[in-house]
Amino acid sequence: MFSFIQIIVPYSDVMVMPFVSLIIWGTAMMKQAQTNPTKLIGLLTFSLSSLAAYLMKPSAIILTIAILIGISLHFFAG
Repeated sequence: MFSFIQIIVPYSDVMVMPFVSLIIWGTAMMKQAQTNPTKLIGLLTFSLSSLAAYLMKPSAIILTIAILIGISLHFFAG
């Protein structure tokens, strides 16, 4: 609590941070995984944390939209 004083204030940005981190972690798992079960775990982590972040703070879904646009551009490019 000494290094991150904002955690004392109940503010929605602070409360949604773990879910945004899980979105990034799930994306990294999907991208770097070698096996299908690991990719599925990454997809579930990405999906459920995106849902939780959206329900807690709708503007947190911007990261999910950006990731989905990047994945779709990569898919359609080749």
